Amino acid sequence: MRTIKIKKCKNCQYCERLYRQIIKFWKMQRFVCVKCNKLIKLNDSCEQWQRKVIEYDFSPERFDYVEKCLRDIVDIYKKDVK
Repeated sequence: MRTIKIKKCKNCQYCERLYRQIIKFWKMQRFVCVKCNKLIKLNDSCEQWQRKVIEYDFSPERFDYVEKCLRDIVDIYKKDVK
């Protein structure tokens, strides 16, 4: 596992994307610190920094939903091929 050496907002648990907008070849993104409740830049840093926790959803409901969606895609493909 890779360790985080520099504590910046882009690696923080409280950093969230507020919105994203693409204008031609330019991508505009705004980020907010949920803990401090202020707009931030990804290279900023503060004393509230906390390691980002990544959680995975392996629930049966999620897999059932994905199976249903895949069946629908297969059905649509079969209709289009005929």
